[in-house]
Amino acid sequence: MRNRGRAPDLVWDSRTVFWPLSYADSLPKDSNLWMLAEDVGLEIWGQFHRFRKNKDTARIEGCSPKLTETLLRAIPHSNGYEKSLVRALGDFGQMASRALVLDGELNYELCFGRRSDAKDAAPEDVMLSYIPKGSVCRIGKNWYQRVPAGKVKGDSESRLIPLEFGRIARFLPPTSLAESLTSIRTTLPLIGQSQKRWMEDSIERRSLEPFTDVRRSYDLAVARETRFVGWNGRGMFQQHSADYHFMVRQCRWYKFCIELRHSIVETLGRAFAVAGEACGERPRFVLQGLPTVSDVSSAEQKLKAGPTRFDVLFEPFGLGKD
Repeated sequence: MRNRGRAPDLVWDSRTVFWPLSYADSLPKDSNLWMLAEDVGLEIWGQFHRFRKNKDTARIEGCSPKLTETLLRAIPHSNGYEKSLVRALGDFGQMASRALVLDGELNYELCFGRRSDAKDAAPEDVMLSYIPKGSVCRIGKNWYQRVPAGKVKGDSESRLIPLEFGRIARFLPPTSLAESLTSIRTTLPLIGQSQKRWMEDSIERRSLEPFTDVRRSYDLAVARETRFVGWNGRGMFQQHSADYHFMVRQCRWYKFCIELRHSIVETLGRAFAVAGEACGERPRFVLQGLPTVSDVSSAEQKLKAGPTRFDVLFEPFGLGKD
């Protein structure tokens, strides 16, 4: 758990345990999947930072200044931006969206810190403690952290730690995106493995197929698999599509990133609502000025109506902003 700027004499009520990822588990499964995750993270980061000059872009309402500061500090990966909710959300949104693309979930435990002599009092501090990926499970109606043998020093056998579901912040893709992302995580590595074998065979002269044709077939396979999220493959597909279809795909991309951003902020807001309730307050996020799904729908309508300049069509998404 992060302890930067926290009182050293607090007792934390965390139940979960942490262990570092192995080197093999930390490696990306596929270069295209990794690039997709990085591009999603950068787009969501950019959506916050492009609009950071507007002081009302993001704020917390319904709670005291003290709790506001506490919650800002509790945002994981805020990189010291405790005074700027926009920057903190941008950095966390970047990290969380990458995890949702690569792993399909991101879990934290909501922890409270209290003085040792006032365990029944309202919390003095709040923290979101990272739960290692794949270790949260549900058995019947109950939730647990599954700790494999050997992951924690002194544990020779695997064990289950009971969890309080209301204290688990489960970041998941929206239902509308879950199936597409699951397919992408499964299919892109398979395409990559096939392409790797073809390249190895080409080097050893075992493949006589024209390089350009085969490369195009793999590019199109990636394009088809990512069509529902609108990823442009960092320009890889542009030469295979007309301008109109490129813009249609770009609209899908913005919608995908906006829906993912909204899901992340909504989940974080629910966790902070639980924290606020423990402190006798009702905090809530208020976001203004950020791109919305309605902006995407408007862009799609303009695109269908006739030729439109790229920068004009996508201006609501920060194109051309500093």
